[in-house]
Amino acid sequence: MVKTADQQNWDELVRRLLLGTDQLPAEELQTSDAPAEEAPESHQQLLEMVGVTQILRQGARQLPTLKEALPSPAPEAALAPCSWRSVQHLQAILDGHHQPALPEFAQLLKKHQKQLPHETLPNLLEQCREQPELWQLIEPILGTRGRWLLQQHPYWSALLPSTAALESWPLATGKEQLALLTAYRREDPEAARQSLTDHWLELDHKAQGRILPALAEGLTSNDEIFLEHCRLAKRKNVRLAATDLLASLPESSLQDRLWEHAQSCLVLKANKLELILPEDLPKATQEDGIYPTGSKTPGGLRLNWVQQVLERIPFARWEKYWQKTPLDIIQMVAKVSYGNLLLQALTKSLLRHPDLGGTEAMIKWWLLTDQQSLWNNTEAKQLLQQATPGFFNSSLLTWLQQFGPLVPNETLPAYWLLHSPHAWQPALSKMIVLGFQDVIQGRSTANWDIWHYRPLLEKAAYHSDPQLLQQFKSGWSFRSGEFGRWHADLEKMLQILHFRGEMARELGT
Repeated sequence: MVKTADQQNWDELVRRLLLGTDQLPAEELQTSDAPAEEAPESHQQLLEMVGVTQILRQGARQLPTLKEALPSPAPEAALAPCSWRSVQHLQAILDGHHQPALPEFAQLLKKHQKQLPHETLPNLLEQCREQPELWQLIEPILGTRGRWLLQQHPYWSALLPSTAALESWPLATGKEQLALLTAYRREDPEAARQSLTDHWLELDHKAQGRILPALAEGLTSNDEIFLEHCRLAKRKNVRLAATDLLASLPESSLQDRLWEHAQSCLVLKANKLELILPEDLPKATQEDGIYPTGSKTPGGLRLNWVQQVLERIPFARWEKYWQKTPLDIIQMVAKVSYGNLLLQALTKSLLRHPDLGGTEAMIKWWLLTDQQSLWNNTEAKQLLQQATPGFFNSSLLTWLQQFGPLVPNETLPAYWLLHSPHAWQPALSKMIVLGFQDVIQGRSTANWDIWHYRPLLEKAAYHSDPQLLQQFKSGWSFRSGEFGRWHADLEKMLQILHFRGEMARELGT
């Protein structure tokens, strides 16, 4: 490789530094263009030359020539920018102060039809690159100009792959391959499925089983033919991935086959439900993804087989078949043998096939019975997230009016309050905060049974209406010993409400 003059000069300086001026030959110490009577090169001169050369190498080098076409101009701003005070609020959130307020900031920005100032976008995108978990929260507030800027940077563009990048999913590996195909599916479901079909035989069975769940994004009946083909694959991992997706299609042939079995297991006679476990397990259902487990558990393999079938049947199908309300169905199922285990299967069914009436009836049953085995599991907690804001507020308000004002620890209301994303209506916020105030004010004993109110008060601060701040400020007797223990938690709650109120006012101006 031919070195440039700049590289040759630098190499020569490095050589002289390594040898030292006292080790160089006499003829090299005298430069060719310097008068003979001048003193030979000194250490100081050599260091000055190094400094000057380095500055020239950094600032005076020739820039590469752009061989590609210039990008299209940035789109014109469609919305007015928010104030710099709002930008400071956002930066405080991203720096870790009041971080749970970020979704609310995005909602307010959209509500008031504003966008972030263009000058803030580079730092924001750089933070997303360094902290990928921020991207999902930041993406909705980028705006068209932010998306344009993102595509101009090689590192930032990886946050939102282009169509060309999505189409190259077969070249990726592992989790990246699944992520790209899922994103491709989100952008163009039909093209993504066709691409998967075209490359299917190029993938080994491990890759096939790993990426097939990408079709869950935008799953429709148009995917059934391809999935039926995968259902008959030689490898079990591929068959299970395909049958799991087919079970999520309410009108699929697999659903019809399983429905025939389900009707024979749950039989309604004279308004009384009866569970009939099969004498012999149908082997044909293995082709539909039913592989019973738990031979030593209550009910054994036969009950587990029934549970797996029920998990795949839409709840609405039972409503139509029996002509019963969702709550009536849940009450009937609860009364049969192994009722709680069957209710857990129905919970998984509601997750697979969302049904608002069934979801609300199931949560009502949990609140009525207060059985931890029903709600304190992964699937039930996921189902709680599907409740509407109105149902969340009305259900908990009714419960507090009957059993409050305190919310006991390790109960369904306590968990739901702490983990629901929904805003609290003023009536619910007052019941929680002022109810706590009334109870603690009359206490003369230790607070060991209500320490779970610390995160609950913080949750109230982020999910209550900030206009309640003045009402929540009064009534706390901080001079008493009982209130003094809660001073830091209450002060934090009030500060968060103040921050959110100021944030909302600034975005609204």
